[in-house]
Amino acid sequence: MVIGKGGASIKEMMDKFDVNLQVPGTSQKSNQIIVRGHKDNVEECKAQLLKCLEKWDSEKEDRALKSYSLNLTVDHRHHSKIIGKKGAVINKIKDEHDVQIKMPDRNSTGDLDVITIVGYETAAEAARDTIMKIVAELEERVSDSVEIDSRIHA
Repeated sequence: MVIGKGGASIKEMMDKFDVNLQVPGTSQKSNQIIVRGHKDNVEECKAQLLKCLEKWDSEKEDRALKSYSLNLTVDHRHHSKIIGKKGAVINKIKDEHDVQIKMPDRNSTGDLDVITIVGYETAAEAARDTIMKIVAELEERVSDSVEIDSRIHA
């Protein structure tokens, strides 16, 4: 942002360029910042403000790209294995793919099988593939029972 936390960026520009900046309040809904000072200083400050605007626009595009979201339906029986002990598995997936993963709340009345992944599209899809690989391995596991006389195993 141009203003910065507590007006720090504006104050810094005013000191750096020896100008006075007048930023309209949010209630005024104006897009104009007034720069007053020596002509050369005003031009330098305006150039710096335009650079800030360009940077903000490019970051805005990046934020939009990084906001790609996909939902993945995974049987809630597998969620504990996807999360792992103390979150180790899910944190590893998040770190490897630079995504956010939201598991459904157990106490929710909504769909308990939907996992949401947010990040760049390719990263979110790679994280999805990693989770689906874990699910495939879990679904290959079987459970069976063998009847043995209790006198033998007691």
